[in-house]
Amino acid sequence: MPGGGGDLERRMNSVEAELGAKVDEYLGLIRVSIKEREESGIEARLSFLENLSREIKHVVNGDGKKLSELRIAASEAEEEEEEKEVELMREEVDMLRQILKLKREENLKEKETQNAELDKLRQNLKNQNAEVEKLRQNLKEKEKENAELEKELKEIKRERKKKKVDNQNTSSSGRGSGGRVPRFDNGGVAIPAGYNYHFHFPRFHPSIRGGPFS
Repeated sequence: MPGGGGDLERRMNSVEAELGAKVDEYLGLIRVSIKEREESGIEARLSFLENLSREIKHVVNGDGKKLSELRIAASEAEEEEEEKEVELMREEVDMLRQILKLKREENLKEKETQNAELDKLRQNLKNQNAEVEKLRQNLKEKEKENAELEKELKEIKRERKKKKVDNQNTSSSGRGSGGRVPRFDNGGVAIPAGYNYHFHFPRFHPSIRGGPFS
């Protein structure tokens, strides 16, 4: 038994041993006394035995406590020690409960923080998706504009080609039937609009001496 209870147990055992020794001693004295006082009469021996019995009953330890009182004190000390141990266990249980409560609150706060971060990430992802969708719409509009511009460019090219063909047809129609170049009445050649006469007929250039215009 730990603590004071152990000390009381040792003291109780010591008292019991001392009491046993006293009993043995007194029994020896009884034998001697009975032998010595056989002649003193029965009453004298009875008185001696009564005194001896009272002395044995009141054998005490150094603190003046009887053996029965020591047993009661030891039992009370043991109960007190057990109550202290129970109280300590209750305090430990309360402490564990407080720790678990704090841990639970800490986990709850951490979970709330994680949820807030997740909500923030979800919002950022939502904003990014909106930006991507906006860029897709802009890209579609640009593609539509490019398609319209390409269509207009093709139309312009087609108009230019048509105009070029019309101009060529107009130039060809000025030559007359048979594709021959019409001539003036004085024998000269009719020069179509835009036709470089001196480029095609350099020998008739005015700078050449002996030509028809020299």
